Parts: sequence; structure tokens; C-alpha cells
Amino acid sequence: MKNNKKNLFAVILCFALLLCSCNNQINHENIRGTISEMSGSAKIYYTNNFLGIGCEFDDNHKFFSDEDIAKMNNTKVAPKIVYEMENDATICDMMVQNKTNGGVALVTIQKIPPSKESLSIQEYCDQELEQSKPQFTAMGYTVKSSKQTTVSCMGEERPALSLSIVAEGNVTIETLLIFIKCHDHYMASITVMSMNGTSNNDLLKAFHYLQ
Repeated sequence: MKNNKKNLFAVILCFALLLCSCNNQINHENIRGTISEMSGSAKIYYTNNFLGIGCEFDDNHKFFSDEDIAKMNNTKVAPKIVYEMENDATICDMMVQNKTNGGVALVTIQKIPPSKESLSIQEYCDQELEQSKPQFTAMGYTVKSSKQTTVSCMGEERPALSLSIVAEGNVTIETLLIFIKCHDHYMASITVMSMNGTSNNDLLKAFHYLQ
């Protein structure tokens, strides 16, 4: 199980690299979400007012702190965990894991470069698909399949990338990457990952729009 988690977190880092496609730094203080617990409840809540989304999970799930994520990816903790990669920046705003099956969900936010601001989410998804297989192959993973699909998320059908990646130890990691455009200048994504055929539906269904 420990090696499986290591594989999963390594793939998460690859996704951070894949999404770092611009040279615009983010004013991250204004767009971060919060994680909170409600008194008398076993549930933990993630809320991001900037994106207008949130999710809630029971105590069978673990939320990771900025420091936890930085240690997994062997990166330096900057304020509000901005990943500095070749002068690019993508914020990993939230990461949660199912303690039973190891599935992971994360929310990332990136600033869209001027050359991509006019793209629709569908067009943006097309470009990311073109980059995904070479990116993972270059980092030593076998991409069994990579395709564009549609996924029901937060009550809407959304363009998404579906990837099946074989990592060390013949561990298969199934990944869905769902894009959410916000405020013209930012693109957020919800990524859900599962290992060796386990379902990630519980993670995806937990997300909702804020009232």
C-alpha cells in the first residue's frame, strides 16, 4: 500500500507539471479555499468562494495540509503552496484521500496566459490532451489510454480528460481531469484518481456549487 501511495503522489506531481503551462504568477492569497470542521459533525468541508465550489467528506477521508503535499512532492513550501516550476505557478488548493481505497481528489488553479484566454473549456481540454501523453511518457510512465470525454460533475456535463497510467510495480492509476473556467483569467480543475480498478465516484460526487 505504501508503494501504491508513492506511485499515486508521483503522478499527482506530473499533473502539476502538466498544468504549469504559463508564465503568469498568481495572486494566490485572494483565491485560496478553506477547510473546516463543523462542531458536532464528523464531516470536513472544503469551500472556495473564488471558484464558487465546495465539497464535504466524512472521517474516512484525510485532507492534506500544504506542508503534507510539499513533502510528498519533495517541493519547497512557499506561502500558500505555490509550486514554482520553471518560473511557472500552479496552486494545489486542496487534496483529499479516501483512507479505505486510496483514491485521491485535488483542486488546482492556474492563471491562463493571454494567448489562451479566448479558448473555450472544450478547446482548452483539447490542448491539454495533446500535452498529456508526451508529458507522462517523458517522466517514465506508460500511458495505456488518453482520451477526451464528458463527465457529470456538479450537475453539469463537462469536458474532461480520462487517462489510464501504469506506474512502478504495474500499478494502474485511472485519472479524470475536469476543467472549470472562472473569471476569464483563471482555469481550475478537479482531478480524481483511483488505483487498480477502484471507483472514484464517491470523490467526484462530493463536489457541488456553493449556494
